[in-house]
Amino acid sequence: MTRLTAAFYDRFTAGVEAAGLADWRRDLVAGLEGEVLEIGAGTGHNLRWYPSTVTRLVLTEPDRFMRAKLEAKVGAGEDRPDGPAVIEVLDRSSDDLDVADASLDAVVGSLVLCTVPDPDATLAEVRRGARPRGRVGLPPPPPPPPPPPA
Repeated sequence: MTRLTAAFYDRFTAGVEAAGLADWRRDLVAGLEGEVLEIGAGTGHNLRWYPSTVTRLVLTEPDRFMRAKLEAKVGAGEDRPDGPAVIEVLDRSSDDLDVADASLDAVVGSLVLCTVPDPDATLAEVRRGARPRGRVGLPPPPPPPPPPPA
């Protein structure tokens, strides 16, 4: 990303957030608890939806400009009146998370798999880091296209 893209990202996405994406984000993280990792956290759109049952939230964002906005929101406590008490922001790529095996209660990713260089490596890292009964909150793949007319 560029500095300019990161600077205007929240304003640029405000319309789609209001049109329903914010509701989807809320539903994605509803009911999470324990130690949670979010890959590709961007500027922190999901922050306000994490419940207080999340005891530790680790946010990864490899883009330095997006991460700077994310860190500012985390530092200001923005949008988190009842959210997790412990939040960490890491400069990590989703294919090298540097978390212990089976150490996470949940892994979340929203609007991220289309941006990673190697989605298979990212999914392998997610599986490795999640506990055996851990929850993985990634959006489902889009439905297949309809068959061509006969």
